[in-house]
Amino acid sequence: MNALIAGTCTRFKIPTPPLLTPYPQTLSSHSSSKQEVIIEVVVVVEVIVVVLVVIVVVVVVIVVVVVVVVVVVVIVVVVVVVKAAAVLVSTT
Repeated sequence: MNALIAGTCTRFKIPTPPLLTPYPQTLSSHSSSKQEVIIEVVVVVEVIVVVLVVIVVVVVVIVVVVVVVVVVVVIVVVVVVVKAAAVLVSTT
């Protein structure tokens, strides 16, 4: 994580804060396990976000289809009722 932040600071010409300087060699194994945990958490969060986005898209598509079907059914019913009323009026 420190390397990522330090690389970002270098890329955008931001001075690297002193807390982000590399750890001594004795702590390198500990920091790498922290990095792995952070990467795994980020991956899990990304997967959850993607799944939620897919669910939202599917729900929106279903709602749109239902609305279109309801509108078509209402139009058909109105047309049938108007034609039936016209036939009744013309026969009397």
